[in-house]
Amino acid sequence: MSNDKKTKYPPQTCRWFWSLLLLIVCTTGLRAQSIRGVVTEATSGEPIVGATIVLKETTIGTVTDMDGKYVLTSIPTGRYTVEASFVGFDPQANTEVLVAGNREMVMNFALSESDLSLGEVTVRPEVNKERAVNPMAIVGARMLSMEEASRYAGGYSDPARLVTSFAAVTGSPDNNGISVHGNAPQSLSWRLEGIEINSPNHFSDAFAMGTGVVSALNSHVLGNSDFYSGAMTAEYGNALSGVMDMKMRAGNNQTFQHAVQLGTLGAELTTEGPISKKAGSSYLINYRYAFTTLARKIGLLSVDGDQADFQDVNFKFNFPTRHAGTFSLFGLGLKDKYWNDIVDEPDRESFYDQEYLESRQTMLVGGLAHRIYLGKGWNWNTTIAGSYFKNDGDDSYFDLDFDNNYKAGELKPYAVMRQKNSQLTVQTALQKRFSNQFTSKLGANYSEYYFDINMKKSEALNEPLPDQYLYQADSHTGLLTAYLSNSWKWNPYFTFNFGVNVQYFRLNDDKSFEPRAALQWAPNDKNSFSLGYGLHSKMEKMDVYFVKDLETGDFVNKDLKLSKAHHLLVSWMYRFNDQLNFRAEAYYQRLFDLPVAADPNDTYCIINRRDYYVDRALNNDGKGRNYGIDLTLERYMHGGWYGMVNASFYKAEYKAQDGVWRNTRYNRSYAAKILGGKEWMVGSRKQNVLSVNAKFTFQGGMRYTPADLQATKDEYFNHHLPDVAYDDKNAFSKQYDPIGVLDLTVSYKISGKHCDHTIAVEALNLNGVKPPYTDTYNYKYDRMDQVDSALSFPSIYYRLSF
Repeated sequence: MSNDKKTKYPPQTCRWFWSLLLLIVCTTGLRAQSIRGVVTEATSGEPIVGATIVLKETTIGTVTDMDGKYVLTSIPTGRYTVEASFVGFDPQANTEVLVAGNREMVMNFALSESDLSLGEVTVRPEVNKERAVNPMAIVGARMLSMEEASRYAGGYSDPARLVTSFAAVTGSPDNNGISVHGNAPQSLSWRLEGIEINSPNHFSDAFAMGTGVVSALNSHVLGNSDFYSGAMTAEYGNALSGVMDMKMRAGNNQTFQHAVQLGTLGAELTTEGPISKKAGSSYLINYRYAFTTLARKIGLLSVDGDQADFQDVNFKFNFPTRHAGTFSLFGLGLKDKYWNDIVDEPDRESFYDQEYLESRQTMLVGGLAHRIYLGKGWNWNTTIAGSYFKNDGDDSYFDLDFDNNYKAGELKPYAVMRQKNSQLTVQTALQKRFSNQFTSKLGANYSEYYFDINMKKSEALNEPLPDQYLYQADSHTGLLTAYLSNSWKWNPYFTFNFGVNVQYFRLNDDKSFEPRAALQWAPNDKNSFSLGYGLHSKMEKMDVYFVKDLETGDFVNKDLKLSKAHHLLVSWMYRFNDQLNFRAEAYYQRLFDLPVAADPNDTYCIINRRDYYVDRALNNDGKGRNYGIDLTLERYMHGGWYGMVNASFYKAEYKAQDGVWRNTRYNRSYAAKILGGKEWMVGSRKQNVLSVNAKFTFQGGMRYTPADLQATKDEYFNHHLPDVAYDDKNAFSKQYDPIGVLDLTVSYKISGKHCDHTIAVEALNLNGVKPPYTDTYNYKYDRMDQVDSALSFPSIYYRLSF
C-alpha cells in the first residue's frame, strides 16, 4: 500500500469535529443566571397569584403572575436562600441554592395554608427538605431531594443506592437491593408517576430476588421524590415494607439545555427544552449506554468474573393547556445482558467453577398522565400506563466424568427460565380541599397482569431437560385497589390523617381491607411528634402461584392469599436550627399470612427468598415481627458543607410451620452510616466548584443457614446434583462478619459563558469489600467453600453541559 496518500474525511465529519471542539473550548467567564418556577397550593396544585419570591441574601425579588409563574434574573454566581411567601400561607425556603454555570434553574414551591394570620405571630419559613412531596404523608416518609441526594457518595445517580444513606435502610455493595427495617428487598413497591411498575433495575432478580445492580432511572431525569419506610398513607397499596415513589421532572419549557457525559463505564446524553414556549410545553430525554466489559478489561471494574452490559432511555413530554389541564407522556426502557466468565478446566475445583450463567432482560414502560384543576379546591388526576418485562435465564454446567478425575466434557443445560410479563394500569384520583383544615382524596387503581412464564430444571447433571415444568402459566389476572385518604388539621399544632385502602386480587378472589391513620403534634418550631399506623398487603411474583405438582400437574399455590403486615411507627424530630435537626423513629411490624412451606418439617418462608424460582407447595401460615429504632442527626447543606450521622438497631424474625421463631435473612441487627461533603467556590471570580463527598457504612452481616457437608456430598456423588444441602433445622442461625464500606466522590466543575465542564471520580466500594454470597462444594479438596460477591469500581467521567 502506498503511504503517500492522505486520508480524506467527508465535509460533514469535519463540521461535527469542529462543532464539538468549539463546545469543549468555550470560554470560562462569569455569567449572571436566572431562577424561575411556579408557586402552587400544596394540596390542590392550583397556582397562587401574587406570591412573593425573594433571594434572601440580595435585593432581588419578584411576584408570581396569573399562572403562578415567576422569574428571578441577573443573579451572580453564589449560594442563596430562595423564599416563597403569600398572605395566609406558611412561607417556604430552599436553602443553600448554588447558582453557578450556564444552566437556568427551575424551582417550584408548593405552599400550605396557615391557620394563623401573619399579623399574629412570626412564622418560620419551612425548609423544603423537612417534609415529603406528598402533603398527606406526615410519618414514615422522607423526600428524596435529587439536588441534595445526588451529592451523596456511593449513589451513582441511582435512587435505590441513594436511599441506603438513610437510617432504616440497609444495602450491600454488590447490588442495589433495599432492605427496609429488616424486610426483604422484594417487599418494596416501586412507583413511577403514580403507577406501580416492575423494579426498574438492571439485572433485576439475577443475583438475588428484589435486587439489581443499578437503576435505569437516574438523578438527571428524576425530580424530588418520596421514600416511605413504613405506615404509608392510604393511597399506597400492594406494598409490604415501603414505597419508592419516583417523579420525573418536566423539561425546561423556555430554554434548551443539553449534557453529554463520557466515562470509563459508558456514555450518557441528556437533552431538554421547549416544544412550544408560548404553550409552555417541554421535553426531557436521557439515554445511557454502559460498556462495562471494556472497563473490566482495562482494570477499572471488578465484579469477580462476572460480565454485564446495559443501556437505558428515559423520557417525559409535558403539555400544559389553558383549560383542559396538563398532559404528560412518560416512559423508560432498559436492556441488559449478564454472563460469567468460564473457568479454565485445570482451575475448576467446585460446581461453582463449572457453572455458566446467562441472563437477558428487557423492560419497557410508557404512560399518559392527565391533571386538571376543576376550581373551588377540586383537582383530578388520571394515568393510563403499560409495561413489558422479559427475562430469559440459562443455567448450564460442564458435563463431568465422575469416574475419571472429574474430567469435564461439553457444556449442558441444567435449568432454563423464560418469563414475559406485561401490565396495563389505569388509575384515577379526585381530590377536594374543603378548607385550609380539611382535604380528601378518593382514588382507584386497576392493573391487569398478562404473563407467559415457565421454567424447566434437570433431575441431575448430564441429564436432558425434562418435559415437565417446575412452573408454567400463560394467562392473565388483575389487582383492584381503591382508597380514601383524608387530612384534617385541627389547629396549628395538630394534624390528623386517616383513610382506608381496599384491595381485591382476582386470581383467587382474595380481599384486604386496610385502615391507615397518622397523628402529628408540633407544639413549637423546635419539636414535632408523629404517630402512624397502617395495615399493608402485597401479592407475590406470578411464578409463585403457578408452581406445579410434578405428579398431578396441579397448581399447588394458586390459592395463596396476600401477605400482610401491621405497621406501627412513632417519631420525634427536633430542629436545632434551619440546617440542623435530630430525628428518632421507633417501630413495630407484625407480619402475617406469609407464604411458608406446607411441609411442617420445612423452614422455608417467602420473605427469605433469594433464588429465581420456587419449587414447593406453600400456605399462608407464616408470621413475622420486626422492631427497632432509627436515629439520625442531619445537617443540610449550609456554608458549603453538609453531613449526616445515623444508626439503626433492629430485630427481624419469622416463624414457619414448625412454630420456631428464627432470624430472617436480612436481620443484620445494626447499621451505622456517616456521610458528608464540602464544596468550595474557586476560580478568579469564584465561578467554579470543587466538591468532595464521602460515606462510610458499617453494618452487621446477613444471616445464613449452615451448609451440611455430608448431605451435600451425598447429593453430589449419588444424585449428581450441584446444589448445596443446608441444615434447615438451624435456618439462618449463623451471621456473616460485619462489613465496612467506603465510598468517595471528587468532582470539579468549570463554569463558562456558554457551557460547563465537570470532571469527576466516583469510587464505589473504594476499599473493595467482598460480602459472602453463597456456599459451594469443593470436590478437589473435599470441603465447603464460601463464594464472595463484590462490585467495586472507580467511575471516571467528563460531563459537558451546554
